[in-house]
Amino acid sequence: GMVAAIHTGDVNNAIAIDTNGAAFIPSEGKTAGTASYLMRQLAKVGFLSICYGVGLKKLASQFGISIDEAAKFRTSLRSSYRTMFLRADRMNELETVKLPSGRQIILWDRKIVLPNGDIITGARPSRKALNYETQGWQADYLKACWLRLRPKWNWALAFFLHDEIALFVPEFMAAEAAADLKAAMTRPIGNGVTMTADAE
Repeated sequence: GMVAAIHTGDVNNAIAIDTNGAAFIPSEGKTAGTASYLMRQLAKVGFLSICYGVGLKKLASQFGISIDEAAKFRTSLRSSYRTMFLRADRMNELETVKLPSGRQIILWDRKIVLPNGDIITGARPSRKALNYETQGWQADYLKACWLRLRPKWNWALAFFLHDEIALFVPEFMAAEAAADLKAAMTRPIGNGVTMTADAE
């Protein structure tokens, strides 16, 4: 379901349709000031909040809804994207998340530091595995993109910022740098999905 939503071209519109049904007008989803814009924004933030382990109390508070409404929203999303959330539940039982690169990320919200400094794994499952996997994968993806750019643009790296690479170049080189950035960061990532990038 998630892959199908991504293939629609606007995953957040797809989530807003799932959440709001016929009340959501896709053509207005990105038009600020419309009801559909607000629905799209709330569906996007709500979906990411649930993916990243936000509890029902916080979700209810964040959106000014009751805990029952927050639970209904979460149940609806878990039903629409069942395979993804079942996979997240399985990962939450683990101690680490393994990224496609092979790198292991410790689920620190499962760990307890004892007074003597020893670290043990708690009985409660994580709520963060999907978040850790997504953010860890994004970090690996960005580093792989940088490895493609580095031979030519090593001297120009300004900084990495979440999912961006910023280069500091003379103005006459800006168009060339932007084209190389876009080419390096646009790649197939599996399931027929291509990660696309804009550069300016």
